Amino acid sequence: MKTESQRMRVLQANLHHSRVASAALNVAMRNCDVALIQEPWTYKGEIKGLKEVGGELIYSRSIPYPRTCIFVKKGFQTLPLMHQF
Repeated sequence: MKTESQRMRVLQANLHHSRVASAALNVAMRNCDVALIQEPWTYKGEIKGLKEVGGELIYSRSIPYPRTCIFVKKGFQTLPLMHQF
């Protein structure tokens, strides 16, 4: 059986391109390790409002307006596999 410290806490959210929802997600990420995010707030092709938590934001930077991203807190090793269509 895994202890509490060995469990990965995952959150899924649709932000509807909202600054306010991004701020609420920042608060929720204090108790979470990974966030699966749909419709993040973007400005000039970059996802905004999610760097304050501290971690890695994974998304395709080759498209003008990213529709999804994954946020992983520091301390977790990631290996993004991007595929261009």
